[in-house]
Amino acid sequence: MSTPRDELVKKHPYMPEIVNRIKELIDDKKLSQRKFADEIGVHPGHVSKVFSMVSLPSATILIKMAIAGYDMNYVLKGEKTGSDERVNELEEALKLANHYSTKLEKLLIKN
Repeated sequence: MSTPRDELVKKHPYMPEIVNRIKELIDDKKLSQRKFADEIGVHPGHVSKVFSMVSLPSATILIKMAIAGYDMNYVLKGEKTGSDERVNELEEALKLANHYSTKLEKLLIKN
C-alpha cells in the first residue's frame, strides 16, 4: 500500500531535492518551520505538508519565498545564483509582486 508521500514522489521525483533545499535554506537562517511560515506569510500547516512531502509547494509559497529573498534558482534547480543574477531575480520577484498587488487593488476597488 503506497502512502500519499510515495504517490507524490512517484509523480514528482524532483520533490525530495526541492524540499531538502528549502529545508537547508531555512536551517541556514536558523528558522523553525513555524517561523519560516510566518516570515513568508503562509499557513504553518501547509509548510508542514510540504516538508513531509504530502503536498507540493504552492505557487504562493514559491512566490512569497522569492519576495522574501530566497534564491529560487537554488531552490528549484540546485544552482546558486551569483550576486548580479540574484539582484535580477529579486527585481523580477518584485515586479511580479507589484503586478499581483495592482490586480488585487483593482479587484477590491471594483467590488
